[in-house]
Amino acid sequence: MYLAKAGSQGFSLEERDGQWWLDGQPVTADIVTDGPDRFQVLWQGRSVNAELLGIEPESKTFTFRLNNTLQTVQVLDRFDQLLETMGLSQATQRRANELKAPMPGRIVEVRTAAGQAVEAGEVVLILEAMKMENGLKAPAAATIAAVEVQPGDVVEKNQVLVRFGA
Repeated sequence: MYLAKAGSQGFSLEERDGQWWLDGQPVTADIVTDGPDRFQVLWQGRSVNAELLGIEPESKTFTFRLNNTLQTVQVLDRFDQLLETMGLSQATQRRANELKAPMPGRIVEVRTAAGQAVEAGEVVLILEAMKMENGLKAPAAATIAAVEVQPGDVVEKNQVLVRFGA
C-alpha cells in the first residue's frame, strides 16, 4: 500500500488484482493520453486536464498541473512509511539546494531574501504562468543563500530561481 500526501491531505493507494483503490474505494476513471505527460481524466463525473510537470525521485514527489492549478504529491511506499513511523525519515532526506521554475512564466513577487530562514512549504515567490499566479514553496526548511530572480523577470522551465544554504 502507498500513502500519498498532497498538501495537508493524505490518502492511501493500493493495487489489488489490476484494480487501483483509493482510501478503500475502487478507482474508476477514464484516462486518455493527450500528448507526452498530458492526460484528460474523467473521474466522479468531473473532467480534469492533467499534465505531469516534474518528478523528484529522491523525495518521491510529483508535480502536476490540474486544470491550471499546480499540485504536488508525495508518494510513500511501505519502506518510507516504516522509516517515518520509526522517526528516521528526516535522516534519509537530503536538503534542497535549489528551487527551479516548474514551467515558463514571469516572476510577480519575491517574498524572501538572502540570509532569510524559511520553513518547508513556505511560499518564497509567485510565478505567473498561463494567466495564473502560482506560489512556489520551499521544499524543506532552509536558509536562502541567493535569490536569482526579481519581479518582472521572465523565466524558463527548470531555471534556478532560489538557492538554499545550510
